Amino acid sequence: MPISNTQLGYRSLVDVEQLQEKVRIEALEKLGFAQMLNEDAGTAIGKNSGDTVVYTYYPQLTVDANSVDETDELPRQAVVPVRGSYTVLEYGQAIPLTCKLKDLSMVDNEEIYVSLLADHMQKKENLIAYNLAKSTDWKYVYLAAGNNFTTNGTASGTQNEDLSFDNLCDLTAEAEDRNIPTFDGENYVVIARGRTINALAKSSSVVNAIQNTMPESALNKEIGIIGNARLVKDTQQGVIQVSTGSYYEHFLFGSDALLKELAVAPELSMESDNHGRFVEIAYRWIAGYHKIYDQTLHGKEHIIHITSA
Repeated sequence: MPISNTQLGYRSLVDVEQLQEKVRIEALEKLGFAQMLNEDAGTAIGKNSGDTVVYTYYPQLTVDANSVDETDELPRQAVVPVRGSYTVLEYGQAIPLTCKLKDLSMVDNEEIYVSLLADHMQKKENLIAYNLAKSTDWKYVYLAAGNNFTTNGTASGTQNEDLSFDNLCDLTAEAEDRNIPTFDGENYVVIARGRTINALAKSSSVVNAIQNTMPESALNKEIGIIGNARLVKDTQQGVIQVSTGSYYEHFLFGSDALLKELAVAPELSMESDNHGRFVEIAYRWIAGYHKIYDQTLHGKEHIIHITSA
């Protein structure tokens, strides 16, 4: 028999509090790109704060080695703040459930639906993070004649080499030259599909060097460190795309690359209709997702997209 859930104000077929905890537990493990989202500060948004977050960026001062004469004033350098904004949006998914299916099914539909919702939450946030990363204006193309780097959002050249030890070293050197801070103070993070990373890890120049290089706080699906880069697989099917031919895109991340500001934490809810005969189990959350640095606003990025024209 359905149990009464007075908290929700209607007769419920499911113990919502119990399922809520299951969703939290099953959604803990983040996929590749979602791990690049900075933890929210918890102060930018909240109730009665509106759905737009405005932030200010202060560019660094120009540095020189000039001295100051005894009778001269100290040099002045104006700082022009740059303002940007992003919007807080709502996300969610519902699954319908009938009373007849609940009562007559030979399997536990509630458990199955909770697992499906938790899986969906993981993949949705991972896809959000991937789309943000792909919007970086800094593009990098592996070419046998010499790799190309562009800052206008358009890749130059048709990729004709895959991720290799030499290309990885060139990529991290480019990141250093462009003043991208490392992800953890020492290394960058490179996220690619599993086959791309496996091919690199099995190459003769890497196979010995990659052993015993796991950091203390390893990311999910991280396999080790090579060429100043922590190699992480993203295993969500259909996210990472072909760049050209048999080559697939991948990404280099520095620190402070992506941001997640949470307004309403993910929550499970139920809605019934027609005397409890039709029920929907759903999750929803409200958050703002943002690529922190942008070439147009700040003249810099903290993400490089390896792709092809």
